[in-house]
Amino acid sequence: MPTPAIAVTPQFFSTVGIRLVRGRTFNEEDDAGAAAVAIVTEEFARKLFRTTDVVGRELATRFMSSEPSQRRPVIDSGSVTIVGVSADDEPWENGQRSPLIYLPFAQRYVSSLPVTLIARAADAGVGVAALRASVRQVDPDLSVTSAGTSAVLVYGFYPLRVIAMMAATLGALALALAMSGLFGVLSHLVMKRTREIGIRLAIGAERSDIFRLVLRDGLYPVGKGLLLGVGIGVASRIAVKAFVVTHVSAIDPWPLLLIPVPFVLAAFAACYFPAARASRVDPNIALRDL
Repeated sequence: MPTPAIAVTPQFFSTVGIRLVRGRTFNEEDDAGAAAVAIVTEEFARKLFRTTDVVGRELATRFMSSEPSQRRPVIDSGSVTIVGVSADDEPWENGQRSPLIYLPFAQRYVSSLPVTLIARAADAGVGVAALRASVRQVDPDLSVTSAGTSAVLVYGFYPLRVIAMMAATLGALALALAMSGLFGVLSHLVMKRTREIGIRLAIGAERSDIFRLVLRDGLYPVGKGLLLGVGIGVASRIAVKAFVVTHVSAIDPWPLLLIPVPFVLAAFAACYFPAARASRVDPNIALRDL
């Protein structure tokens, strides 16, 4: 069964925060001279052995490089003993359960493959600088291709982040176009209803009443659209719950309360100026040609 494998140090699991549900983690004795061992995820154990009680079982392996430039050569092969089972909570797998094998770094070090260093620090900037300095002290000729906060943990989320940024950008453009259209339509309606507004003012309507009238006419379709959008959002969350491992509640009150705020503010800004213009109509001028 083709399965990704990661060579890690004994401190990896506690640093990243991956729980072991069975067996033990790696230790310093799991070096190149010791028996080959491995830790597998619950999903791997379920798919291959139909159970997660696999500590002590032997696993035949054939490791191949994942680097495209190396044309996937066989790095090593042989059998390993499963000494632990980790929970299905790998933070780089987008919340999806996936089979995965962990190997001791001391037993599976390959000089031609890149190495990733992960550390926890109170100050992210200071931590990254300290890691760079440590690498230079070990070997000044080593190249650091990338460094940053949570670079490994968010790698799997990168495509989703790009999609989210694109969706947010397109949404902002759509909002700007919609509000421009609302402003234009409402301004046109105010102009067409100038005589009506003049008559209302002439028979005793207050200017504040005219302002609220136009503002209500502009915000009414926006309110209906927001209610429809919130309903679709809740329905989408309910549908998504069936396809993700992480817990997704059907109703998250804070997004439901905060997301409509920018839309309401933008709609209010688009409706304010036509409403203010309508409230300043002079009845004498509006009814001159009546």
